[in-house]
Amino acid sequence: MQPLKESLATVSFDALANSGQRGNLPEALLAGFVKAAAEQSLHHMLTLKAARQQQNEPRLKEEESRLKHWFERWATRIEEQLAGLPPDGKQARQLRQRREEMEKYLQDRTEHWLDAHFRATEQPTTRLVLAVEGVR
Repeated sequence: MQPLKESLATVSFDALANSGQRGNLPEALLAGFVKAAAEQSLHHMLTLKAARQQQNEPRLKEEESRLKHWFERWATRIEEQLAGLPPDGKQARQLRQRREEMEKYLQDRTEHWLDAHFRATEQPTTRLVLAVEGVR
């Protein structure tokens, strides 16, 4: 794996010209090169994913713990307030609705925010950027 600029310099890309000639490597061999390059790229992406997960793990656990404690504090307060109220009363319904909204917020935050900022996709994608075949 190397930056595109280095790859172009390695093959002297700026000195190449399209002569319209094809190389003499068989198509099956060229296809094998492309497949191997894609597999190597996917392996590289999975390695980066593992390293990032390891790096982010302490921050992720800290954030999950913070959210859990936040919810527990508020849920306890709501339950304490509900204990002294009639179950069908207006204030009890409002408190239960507030708790449900907090649960939805917590679930949304877990599913979307944490996934977007701390977790990589299960299956990475890759694109072949450069394939150069030369003729002498």
